[in-house]
Amino acid sequence: MSLGILGGTFNPIHRAHLRLAEVACAELALTRMLFVPAGDPPLKHSAVAPAHHRLAMVRLALADRSDCEVLDVELTRQGPSYTVDTLALLHERHPGERLWFIVGAVSVALFFGIALVVTIRGVGELRDLMVGAERRGKRDP
Repeated sequence: MSLGILGGTFNPIHRAHLRLAEVACAELALTRMLFVPAGDPPLKHSAVAPAHHRLAMVRLALADRSDCEVLDVELTRQGPSYTVDTLALLHERHPGERLWFIVGAVSVALFFGIALVVTIRGVGELRDLMVGAERRGKRDP
């Protein structure tokens, strides 16, 4: 079984998040997509909505999607929400399953371009990676 993991601040969740999940599911033949809203995003310096509001928005956006599951693991954990910790937890919860870490183009710039280089090795050992590139000027129907 293959699972996708799409985490983010989701402030708010929008069509690009949903489209990225849809494309990843189709292209990677994923059984299910796990959406993981950040509890306390350490890289976000601007104001974000309270975590419980963002979690509720994601749940509403995915209410009719049986192939998607919303996890609150980063909201129930104390302290900052670090991707590598979440991936390690999901790796433990889903032994033997292939997990894909799904990342949008904007997050790649943040994730790989800042001082997280120390943890990148840990992330790479835990998951396969799919990057969703932004296509400027192209709108989905």
